[in-house]
Formats: sequence, structure tokens, C-alpha cells
Amino acid sequence: MTAGGAAALLALCALAAAPPADAHVPFLEPDRASDAPAVQRDPFPGAIRLPDVAVSRAVYGTLAPQESFDVYRFKVSRPVSTPVEMLAPKTGEYRGFRPAFALIGPGLPAAGAEPAFVRERLRAAYTAVSLVPGVYPRVLVVPDPGAVERPAFYEPFSFSSYYRGGATRIDLRPGVMYYLVVYDPAGQAGEYALGIGEAEEFTAGDALRSVIAVVRIKLGLYGQGAFHWRAAVVMAALLAGLVALLVLLVRRRLRGRATAAGR
Repeated sequence: MTAGGAAALLALCALAAAPPADAHVPFLEPDRASDAPAVQRDPFPGAIRLPDVAVSRAVYGTLAPQESFDVYRFKVSRPVSTPVEMLAPKTGEYRGFRPAFALIGPGLPAAGAEPAFVRERLRAAYTAVSLVPGVYPRVLVVPDPGAVERPAFYEPFSFSSYYRGGATRIDLRPGVMYYLVVYDPAGQAGEYALGIGEAEEFTAGDALRSVIAVVRIKLGLYGQGAFHWRAAVVMAALLAGLVALLVLLVRRRLRGRATAAGR
């Protein structure tokens, strides 16, 4: 078993025993591109939909080679102020990987130099729309701070350390579509994570889904072009081992109860 596989199995056992406290609910980028051409009133029709971002979530994604950006879309059902933070794995290969992100939507505070591809898509999507204040989307660009030594922290859910990147807090309106675009100004590829939201609502269903998510994170089974048969076989073996372990633990517990009752 690989070191990553062993770590994943340990993570599975820990999650099976008890879901982590104060944890982000994981969301893994699906294996598809999100850069479909702009259409009227939608600059990013291929955007990946995020669940309620008022809930504390960790979005794990990958900027694949030859991929200019990833983009997510979301709405909220009530007014909410939410933090957003960019993270990159703390490894040697990502020492120079400093992805940025841009938030797009009506009413956001416009700031930073928007990327050319964002500007072109907005023009293409809203050429026929009257530029009424509050309707045309505004762009908030959050770059990497650029410090030589980036602060880092250990993320217990994925058993990994991450560099901290750009961060902001935004006020969101209910019923409005927002876009979150991840890109690297230098054109580099690599893995990233986004911390978004702060309300802790880690349900039993989230805990079960996290058992699968942590294995996929450790094996890199997320993002465009991430599927590999060899890794899938390892994942299946790990899950089979977890099921066997859980069955064994349940049987021992039932046997112990039966013994205690017979005394």
C-alpha cells in the first residue's frame, strides 16, 4: 500500500469513528471542463454549481495543463457575509504556484485588474443588456499577496499542509447568481483548495460523503482529467477494507453485548 493510501485509510477510520469538529464540508471539482463559451446573460454557462456557500465548505480543484481557469456558480437563499480564501498544497512542486480568484456578480465591490478573458466574456454575455446600475456584474479580483514566505497551516481533514493565498469577505444577496473564477496569472497548473463560508453544519450525510472524499483527495481523484484506473482500483480496495473493518467492529460489539446479556 502506498503512503497516500495508508494515510487515506487512517483518515477513513478516523472519519468513521467520528466526523471532525469544526470541519469544512468537502466539495470536489468534477472531472469536466467549465470553460464553455459565453452566451447572452451568462458569461460562464459551463460553471460548476456549488451548494449553499453559507455553510463552511472546502472546494478541492485542479487547474489542469492547458486549462486557463476553473469557474463555479452559486446563489444564496438569504443575505449572508462569507469569507473566501485560496489555498495551495505546501509541497516543493507548488512553491511557486500562486493561483488567484475573481468573484463576479451585481453589487460586489469592484477591485483589482480583471483578467482579459473575464472582461471579454462579460462583454459577450451582456452586449444586449441595458447597463442598469446593480444589474451588470462587477468583478472583485483577489490575487495572491505575493509574500516571499507564505503562511501555511495543517488541514486535519485531508491530512495535508497548505499555503495561504489571497482572502476576502463578501456580502451576498439572495437570489443573485455569483461566479467564482480560479486562475493562475502565470499560467501554471496545479491543485488548489478554496475555503468558503463559516457556518458549521456537518450532517451525518456529509460525514458519510466525506469518507469517500478524503480517499479521492489523497489519491488525486478530482478535477479535470483526474480519473485513472489504477487509482480507482486502489480506492476500491481501500473502501472494501473499510467496509470489512466496520463489519468486524460491529460484530465484536454485538458479540460483546450478547455475552454481557448472558451473564
